[in-house]
Amino acid sequence: MYNFAREKGIIIKPCPPYVHQLNGVAESFNRRIMNLARCLLQEAQIHKKYWPEIVCAATYLKNRTLTNTVEKKTPYEIFFGRKPDVSNLKLYGSKVFVRIPEQKRKSKWDKKAEMGILVGYSENGYRILINGSITVARNIEIVEQGEKCIGLNFNESDDENFEIDENSENESLDETFESIGENSEIHDNENKLKIPRRVDIPYTFEEAINSEESKNWIKAMNKEIESLKSNNTWELIENTENKKVIDVKWVYNKKSDNIYKARLVVRGFQQREEVDDIYAPVAKMQTLKILLSYCCRMGLIIEQMDVETAFLNVSKYGLENSKLYNTPMEVNLKIEKSEVCEQNIKYRNLIGALLYISSATRPDISFAVNYLSRFQNCYNETHFKYALRILKYLYKTKDLSLTFKGGNNTKTIYCYVDADWAGDNVDRKSTTGYVIRLFGNIIYWKSKKQKSVTKASTFAEYVALSEAVSEIKFVRELLKIFEIECTKPINIYEDNSGAINIAKYGNFTKNSKHVEVHYHYVHEMVKENIINIVKVESNNNVADIFTKSLCKDKFEKFRSMLNLI
Repeated sequence: MYNFAREKGIIIKPCPPYVHQLNGVAESFNRRIMNLARCLLQEAQIHKKYWPEIVCAATYLKNRTLTNTVEKKTPYEIFFGRKPDVSNLKLYGSKVFVRIPEQKRKSKWDKKAEMGILVGYSENGYRILINGSITVARNIEIVEQGEKCIGLNFNESDDENFEIDENSENESLDETFESIGENSEIHDNENKLKIPRRVDIPYTFEEAINSEESKNWIKAMNKEIESLKSNNTWELIENTENKKVIDVKWVYNKKSDNIYKARLVVRGFQQREEVDDIYAPVAKMQTLKILLSYCCRMGLIIEQMDVETAFLNVSKYGLENSKLYNTPMEVNLKIEKSEVCEQNIKYRNLIGALLYISSATRPDISFAVNYLSRFQNCYNETHFKYALRILKYLYKTKDLSLTFKGGNNTKTIYCYVDADWAGDNVDRKSTTGYVIRLFGNIIYWKSKKQKSVTKASTFAEYVALSEAVSEIKFVRELLKIFEIECTKPINIYEDNSGAINIAKYGNFTKNSKHVEVHYHYVHEMVKENIINIVKVESNNNVADIFTKSLCKDKFEKFRSMLNLI
């Protein structure tokens, strides 16, 4: 290389090690390519392991984008001396139907095409991701955003698809510049159409009172005003010169079941951070449950407000006449990530609603919802089907309620902890599960995938134990605010003897060194007599319901232990 450079009059100046800033031009170009590649990755919704294809596509497009350095010219035109042609450029990440040649079909009943994702461009066609491998194809039908997959006609020609080795991700980026074909220029900025608001929903107060449905909107606004008054939402004060007044705005919506909604909201964007007081205190659900448990223990009277908007519309998912289930999840269910993210499925909306329910009043669905929430960037119809199963289970058990009882339970606070081991079939991480009780009532529970992989079930249990102790410390400090004195030590029930020995006696060995240091503070808490680890049989450890899917009998047993009546 140095001999070639010397012959051509090129001077090579190597940068010192780890001082890449000196090569500013190349670093700047790499940053631009990576920024474009991130946008393509977001658009295509594919796994990050295909980053070489994404970077190659970004480079391909960048070479066909007008540059500011040379007016009205692309890098391709500067290099080859001719303008490129854009006739083959399609929306990146589009769904693609690739024709299967007749020679590869076993019978006339076999499918004529396979669906894939457009992940790159080449001289001979397009680079398509199909079933985890990259194929170069010419005879294709591309379904860009907004088109429907109906009536696709394939030209019955003899064009073949070229199979590409899966190890093609190791190709160097230098080869990308050598394989640039004849395609044309594109522009960096394109105007995107804004999705219009529903024409029958007013945007302002004037539109609402002058619309054909003004009676319904006025009724909704009056209902909102009465709700604000009954809840003592505001306090009338004198306006002074040094007070900044923030005005309000009506927001309207019409539900699918023809219910008219009107909300009076404060236009908080008029406040400035670090100048105005922009903090709005909101009580955590955990704090409310502590308050409820304390009131039940002391026999206090609680005033309840009806929240009419807190519901999940089952009819929206067509479940009135569908098959219902006794458990939220199949036993030992294992789901794979989807290569294609089906954006037309409202999977995230459903998971978001279920997450709120699972954290508020239905601990029995916590594991199922937590497990399915791991696929929010890689879901399809299969994942949505299992999410609907949770909804069907809730519909069948809609009469169950999280119950708070009074009584003379002498235990102030105690906890059950459990963990599975390597239960996630994708990354082999374990799941933590624990439930905290106050005066016998459930005040907090958790089902959560652990952040690191552990080598044995003992270490997975110990990590779960550590996470539960962290939460107990928070609850303990919260109880001090309520002036509730905790029994000391706090009992934590665990079913793994190895984890108990590590916590009690500090039996750290070379095999446990991979466990993060911050987890070992459990041992210090035991030494200070703040907590006490108690052995419990696995069949009586209610936290098991937060770590895995269970059979019907075991599930219903633990569900009843969660005060769901």
